[in-house]
Amino acid sequence: MIEKTEMHFSFEKLDEYYNRLLKEYEFSGEYGALSLNAYLYIKNIHTLGAPSLSELARTMDVTKPSASAMVHKLVNKGLLVISPSSSDKRVTLLSLTEKGVEFIKFQDFADTRLYARIREILDDDEFSLFVKLWQKIDANLEGGEDGK
Repeated sequence: MIEKTEMHFSFEKLDEYYNRLLKEYEFSGEYGALSLNAYLYIKNIHTLGAPSLSELARTMDVTKPSASAMVHKLVNKGLLVISPSSSDKRVTLLSLTEKGVEFIKFQDFADTRLYARIREILDDDEFSLFVKLWQKIDANLEGGEDGK
């Protein structure tokens, strides 16, 4: 069994604070049941514009059937719409509904609030160091156990 470290508790506290930010804007009520995976799909569709199912599957590094299953769940929740391509009727395009765009805005707003709170807590030197450390962590998370 892995013992909880001081760092682990810090991440729990950060997660609790972030979830309070989301609840503050009634984010959790309607969207609370969405998984991180669902959020990643919505965020990728938003970033890509109006991707095809194939393009989304490639971007997410999943199979088309997996992407299709998640897309249909998000359509049923009213976050996405599927429409035929005007240039090729065999291709369907995915886009966010107004509700899907609202979901992204809530998430981005919570991110901004968290960032601002961290900025308030740290002085300029600490914040510069924090940014550098966070960038290093972010750049190396996929690098394996040794971070390289």
